[in-house]
Amino acid sequence: MLSPENGVYAINPLEDIRWPEFIARHPNASVFHSRGWLYALQTTYGYAPVAFTTSSPSQELNNAVLFSEVRSWLTGSRLVSLPFSDHCEPLVEHADQFRTLCIYVESLRRKDGSM
Repeated sequence: MLSPENGVYAINPLEDIRWPEFIARHPNASVFHSRGWLYALQTTYGYAPVAFTTSSPSQELNNAVLFSEVRSWLTGSRLVSLPFSDHCEPLVEHADQFRTLCIYVESLRRKDGSM
């Protein structure tokens, strides 16, 4: 997990113990949020899953947007929406959470230029 920046935390859904329960109870979660799917993407293509949330490590997970980190010698490292997934809804409770997470992810893209 990365240090929080602007109240946003980066987590690895394959390792965060809160993830399975979170996707089990969130109404917009799908098979594409599951550890099985994320593990398949990681082992098959080397795409590391990362989720951004406003929930601190000591809180119950209540929102997340999910990406894959793609590392390529040709195109560099970047975040992409979940590849090979028909849909992967942001798992948020309200628009303010979504807005905060989008602003953070956009700041990563501007800061790095490749994400």
